[in-house]
Amino acid sequence: SLEISQICFQQATISFSQLKNRQTEKRIIITYPQKFMHFLQEYIGQRRGFVFVTRSGKMVGLRQIARTFSQAGLQAAIPFKITPHVLRATAVTEYKRLGCSDSDIMKVTGHATAKMIFAYDKSSREDNASKKMALI
Repeated sequence: SLEISQICFQQATISFSQLKNRQTEKRIIITYPQKFMHFLQEYIGQRRGFVFVTRSGKMVGLRQIARTFSQAGLQAAIPFKITPHVLRATAVTEYKRLGCSDSDIMKVTGHATAKMIFAYDKSSREDNASKKMALI
């Protein structure tokens, strides 16, 4: 769960920790647009502790997050179930489409290998370097 202490409003970043193989902890730092950070700061106000809380001030649980993602997908008429994992695959695909290197993408997603980036990349196999530069 995201805690307010993980946010740096001055640098417009949020730090996440991922446990890998139950032994290694990996720190991920994501930069966000200032407009988003301003909105987030207004949402948090003077609170301390968790960023996302229920009306009663308790941490939002994983079930609620899954339900919210699912409802958003239905409202947007997306023909498949939306989950945080789907968003991760979408992010990889979009980063690849924008030409980001595997190592830069791995710094955002926390993937350990370029092989995993390839597995998450849902772009068409026809969308490859040969469209950008003729081979003959």
